[in-house]
Amino acid sequence: TSAFFCFRPPAMEPGAPALLLLAGTAAVGVLAGLAARSAAADAAQRNAVMHACVTFCVAVVFWAWAIKNCVKNGFDLGALTFLLAIGGAVVEYMASSGARKAMVDRAMWMVPTFCALVSVNYLIGVFLPTPHHLLTVYFSCGVVFWAAAAVLGFCACREVRSKQQLLPEE
Repeated sequence: TSAFFCFRPPAMEPGAPALLLLAGTAAVGVLAGLAARSAAADAAQRNAVMHACVTFCVAVVFWAWAIKNCVKNGFDLGALTFLLAIGGAVVEYMASSGARKAMVDRAMWMVPTFCALVSVNYLIGVFLPTPHHLLTVYFSCGVVFWAAAAVLGFCACREVRSKQQLLPEE
């Protein structure tokens, strides 16, 4: 084996990889949202598409991480809460594409509720005793990120709903 394959980077403090991953997946979500929103008819739909893409990208990666934690260390509540957030993002994306009123109404409660559940899961982590400062910082960032996602998701869905009400009934 070559020396290159034997090289191991220095270990990062717990929380650091997750902070980097949160920032990276959010950035990927923004890029995906920019690509996907070009097909949206109006600003309300573009905002909902952007939110759905960012939420989906972040939630999928952290859901996979939570599943890995379940296999390795036992149950991780993120395996459930991130899966719910993924479902909410999918419904939001479908609702943003001019779906029926029922789909938009469903997204209006699913997106904020499921994002808030992820935020609460992180809040539990904030209060767990840990000697790792960055892990607490990561949990705190998760609380803020997912609480903001809940509020912004509700606003995006409400905006799609209000635009939809201006359209004539078919």
